[in-house]
Amino acid sequence: MNLIDHEFTGVIHLSGRSRVGVYEFAQNVSEVFDLNSELLSPIKTNIENVEYNRPLSSSLNNALSTEVINYKPKSVLESLVEMRDLMKNNMP
Repeated sequence: MNLIDHEFTGVIHLSGRSRVGVYEFAQNVSEVFDLNSELLSPIKTNIENVEYNRPLSSSLNNALSTEVINYKPKSVLESLVEMRDLMKNNMP
């Protein structure tokens, strides 16, 4: 069922199957798109003496979307591979 066809009102979050940090996501991107992962380096989220600290987690909860529209999210790797393949097929 598509959400647009449903009579639900409110906010529904759609995100991937699992929680992934920025560094891990960048590693997955470099793997799927055959990029140099040696250029990546992890950093700490909570850096002292900065005006604004980033939250330790900004993950979204898919529970409502699973319940309302039977949402079945893909893994990060599955989604990146699909994106890569779509880009290859749609480029001249």
